[in-house]
Amino acid sequence: MDFRTTSYKLDSGEISQTEITNQILNLPCVYGIFQSQSKIFCLEVNNKQSSSEITVVLLYSSLKLAVEATNSFQIPNDWYVAQWSEVEESLQACLELDVDAVAFDSLPCDESLSGLVIDKDSLKELIWLSLSAK
Repeated sequence: MDFRTTSYKLDSGEISQTEITNQILNLPCVYGIFQSQSKIFCLEVNNKQSSSEITVVLLYSSLKLAVEATNSFQIPNDWYVAQWSEVEESLQACLELDVDAVAFDSLPCDESLSGLVIDKDSLKELIWLSLSAK
């Protein structure tokens, strides 16, 4: 699934939170953009709801979107796209970072990001759901 329009679909009632959760948990893999084994690409963005700056780690549901992101964000050449074969592992790794949220399939769109942004509390719940589904 491409999560770039998920927030809109959720707000308009085209998709439910349960469907989104299931789609995330059933991804065959997750991609991130890294500079080294421990440095994943994050953005400092302005949260329009609270008017505060937050740190968001970017994850991608497909290699195509991850590569598109490297071009859109003008990622330096020494960064690379890496794959997690287990969704739970990617979510757990993000939880351990000093970030405020995770964004799936985010690309720049004018002065905002497309994609699905999940706050840290929801990320914890998603991890718990992935563990209980096993």
